Amino acid sequence: MKPLQIVMITLFLCVVNIGLAQEVRHNKQTFYVSGNFVFNAGENVTETLSLDDKKAIFSKLKANEKAKEKAIAKAEKKARAAEKKIKQSEKALKKEQKLIRAKEKAQSQLKRVQSDLEKEQKKFDRLNRKDKLTPESTFKFEQRILKLNEKIRRAQLKLKAI
Repeated sequence: MKPLQIVMITLFLCVVNIGLAQEVRHNKQTFYVSGNFVFNAGENVTETLSLDDKKAIFSKLKANEKAKEKAIAKAEKKARAAEKKIKQSEKALKKEQKLIRAKEKAQSQLKRVQSDLEKEQKKFDRLNRKDKLTPESTFKFEQRILKLNEKIRRAQLKLKAI
């Protein structure tokens, strides 16, 4: 069991090492850099490379890392901008929905007040035809009808303001 574990751990470390290694192209060859080691075709060629080649490979590696960081930063900036646009559109949508609800509420209130006025007017006309109204009750009905007309006027103004 121990040899199998050692083989598995070694294999895992090699995969992680290669997985974490970064690819660099130099002189039409592909090198993998992991830490301070340079690999070509899976073999450590750090010692066999000239000092100039090592410097070139490591400088390309740094340039690649900077380019990746810039690309990540640019992508993050675009994501933030897209997020901001989404939030603005959601805010505009909520505002529009609120406006629609307010308009619907104003319309329903206008209809309610109009129906109240109609009922009150019918009641007044019915009682007036039957001569069941005293001058005092006639005055009260007229006052109620005037108040309802004023409420209708205000409701119409409110609806137009929206």
